[in-house]
Amino acid sequence: MTFINKVADRFPDKIISTLAYQHTRVPPKDLLPRKNVNIMLCSIESIRNVSLQQGDTAFCRDLTGWTHLTNNIIVWDYVVQFRNLISPFPNLHTLQPNLKYLRDGGISAVFEQGSPETGGEFHELKAYLIAKLMWNPDLDVDRVIDDFLSGYYGNASKPIREYINLLQNRMVRSGAKLLIFGGPIVEEALSQKETFLSDSLITVYNNLFDHAEKSVSDSPEVLARVKTARLPVHFATLEIARAEKTGKRGAFMVGDDHILKPKPEIVNLVYDFVYQCIRTNVSHVRERRVTPQEYLEGYNKFLSENTGLVAENTVKE
Repeated sequence: MTFINKVADRFPDKIISTLAYQHTRVPPKDLLPRKNVNIMLCSIESIRNVSLQQGDTAFCRDLTGWTHLTNNIIVWDYVVQFRNLISPFPNLHTLQPNLKYLRDGGISAVFEQGSPETGGEFHELKAYLIAKLMWNPDLDVDRVIDDFLSGYYGNASKPIREYINLLQNRMVRSGAKLLIFGGPIVEEALSQKETFLSDSLITVYNNLFDHAEKSVSDSPEVLARVKTARLPVHFATLEIARAEKTGKRGAFMVGDDHILKPKPEIVNLVYDFVYQCIRTNVSHVRERRVTPQEYLEGYNKFLSENTGLVAENTVKE
């Protein structure tokens, strides 16, 4: 801060912005930022299944500390799962309370970072809702969501709304944490694949999307949007299949000879997933890396390297 203040003094007609990020997030003692120094406070450590106030008291304490030093603050918040951009990430219910909290705390500038790539889980809906909330944090969120779903998904809006509600409710009930570097098989306090991405729930999600696709089968443009909305469910299924390897949710079946053979439904699913990604210009599966084509290559390599191996400690499918 001493250095930043010297730079600000050298350029009094400019705004000098500096990060309060990770090890620099805690506000300094007995040292005030100059009036033309902007503090960019980042919430990268916060969990995303609950609001900032509920889930990150340390961040809230630092935010309060900075507001005692300056009113020239922009909060850099995160609303996406960087490690798995196309994966279920039910955080819509936290957007409004977070923006209300920041507004009520005197923060006038916010950057909500979503996916830096083309495509992603409900990226159109999230961008629309965030834009609306940043204009007015007090609006009726359910009304905005329903309005968007109706306009964007047409007759498929009802089953997609049911999917959004069920996914969110089961995540909240499970107590599982949402982390921006998490995912279906990332080891956390409570595994996603055992909670809101369990086998039984994945089945229900697919039934809802089957209904959604059927309801707009006569409208190719809207049907493509529904298939894109379904990509996260397919991605979770593929990642869990890769991790489990064998068994009901695994990528391989075990024959009478105990030899591993890829399940046809998994092979078909990975090609369908990648085709839909390419068709809708999805650029990356993970932040700055793994294009859909690379994901297909990696998955096929996984399947080929394990095909023909002798299964150990498995039960024949």
